[in-house]
Amino acid sequence: MKLINQLSKETGVPIATIRFYEKSGLFKGKRHPDKKTTYKYYDDEILEKLELIRDAKLIGFTLAEIRLVIDAWYSKRIS
Repeated sequence: MKLINQLSKETGVPIATIRFYEKSGLFKGKRHPDKKTTYKYYDDEILEKLELIRDAKLIGFTLAEIRLVIDAWYSKRIS
């Protein structure tokens, strides 16, 4: 589990952009079940999604198109 700053460093995506993608519904961070903090944690699946989003943006996909691909991929409708 990673905090947002660790996720940003690993992917090169700015923290503000990660927050924007999360608010847009492309993925969702999780709260730690044992701690009473406001911190969100991100797992390896979110890291993969963020890398997919980053790469898709580089080749010209829109966020709407990326959302469709992510939904189809993670619901096993495409391989």
